[in-house]
Amino acid sequence: MLGLTVLYSASAQDMGLVSKQAMSFGIGFLVMCGLAQIPPKVYQAFAPYFYLFGLVCLVAVKVFGEVRMGAQRWIGIPGFGSVQPKQPDLGTSLLILASGIFVLFLSEADALGTGWNIIQSKTAIGSGGFMGKEPFK
Repeated sequence: MLGLTVLYSASAQDMGLVSKQAMSFGIGFLVMCGLAQIPPKVYQAFAPYFYLFGLVCLVAVKVFGEVRMGAQRWIGIPGFGSVQPKQPDLGTSLLILASGIFVLFLSEADALGTGWNIIQSKTAIGSGGFMGKEPFK
């Protein structure tokens, strides 16, 4: 709602643009909820095909792409409009690389396979009992 309010203000109170954005949000939200119902194993099984589809789309942009504002990034689909597949983007690539490195760098090896937090909570409950080490006075 905040985003739609900002869009309304920035677009000189153009309700047509705001309603179009709200409709796009609603459709996207429904698609997201529908896709969330599919088990992750299904996505895992189809991941190589999704990747191949993405590569085909990138090649299609290079071969058939439309040039807009000096960049060739859109594929025109007759009767549907146009789509913009993800392009090679250094900024996004660096962010993904950095987040992956941080996850690898900050992850701790778990020798027991149960998790540090769970071990600590069991130790605390075991040593303190229900009332803790010093009962309430």
